Amino acid sequence: MVSCYSERILSSAIILFLICLFLCSAGCVQDSHVSTKVTPSSVGDNSTALATQTPDQELSVVPTGSAGSDVGITLNSVIRTKNINGARPLEENVYIITDLTIENRGNANFSFETNSIIIGPRRPITEKLYDKLDNPFYWGTIQPNEIRRGEVVFGVREDARNLILNVFNARGTTIYTKELDEGPLTLYSALRTEYLRNLYKNTDFDDVIDKLYSPQLAAEYTNEKFRFYDDNSCHGYTPEQFFKAGKGDCSDFAGFFAYVLEKHGYDAKKVSFKYFNNVKIYRGHVVALFTDKDGQLKYATTPDFRIFRNVSSVEDLIAQEKVRLGIKEIYGTYMIHAPDSSDVCHSSPGTSGQPG
Repeated sequence: MVSCYSERILSSAIILFLICLFLCSAGCVQDSHVSTKVTPSSVGDNSTALATQTPDQELSVVPTGSAGSDVGITLNSVIRTKNINGARPLEENVYIITDLTIENRGNANFSFETNSIIIGPRRPITEKLYDKLDNPFYWGTIQPNEIRRGEVVFGVREDARNLILNVFNARGTTIYTKELDEGPLTLYSALRTEYLRNLYKNTDFDDVIDKLYSPQLAAEYTNEKFRFYDDNSCHGYTPEQFFKAGKGDCSDFAGFFAYVLEKHGYDAKKVSFKYFNNVKIYRGHVVALFTDKDGQLKYATTPDFRIFRNVSSVEDLIAQEKVRLGIKEIYGTYMIHAPDSSDVCHSSPGTSGQPG
């Protein structure tokens, strides 16, 4: 009896081995994609090099053509350079700087981790690029309706051509593929970083407004240039007054941002509402609402104007703000104001409502 049982086990093992061998030879066992080694590093003016780059390795990734429906990925620009604020690549190598926007349109978190992005057909090392005044691209969780923009730096051989950008989801599936037209070598100082640095120093209101030509630039400038200051009043600054003061409350931030976009042809406005916070104090809040060039309605708010949240209507905006602020209901109804309006007062339930 024991002998027969052993023979059955041996026969079963042989059969399983033959089946596995057949499946492997038929290509039914899929290779997992090669994970990208990432060594985040701060690249400052005194840096001399980014992390050591490994030799190129072949990729087994098949491009899929476009981003997944729940994640919108935009490649804003690609730059080839040999100098990033004093940092230089290895000999015969160059840096490829990709300026990316990732929008989470789904209902679940999107994880953008160290193995989420590579460029091929050969695999270089990837780096996060930090700068004191630029918006770094944060690795990690991108929440529903959240948009992040920043730069990811690759080190490649100088003679590398026909590069392809690939972005993966948490399961290792390619959700975005884009051929890179990286162009000639250029100086990194010509990028958005230096552009914004110069604008921060510019004291000509009209000239600054004219040069903040995109929602991303306007958001980064608004977020970094001005200091939040709550003066406990629903009467604020006009955009030009706010520009000169350098500080203000949520209404002033929203007004300046919306004013910039309106000047560049966007449909932009301020939306104000009032509510009782969790300690029963009457408060007000103001956000900027605009329609992007793709027709998507979006809004931005303090404390971080660089995050654009997608909405379908003003009512949807209010619903999202209730969740963000942790309140059950707003008091009364919302109000819509022109971007340059300095008065966002509401009639209040027995006390004055303050923007915050």
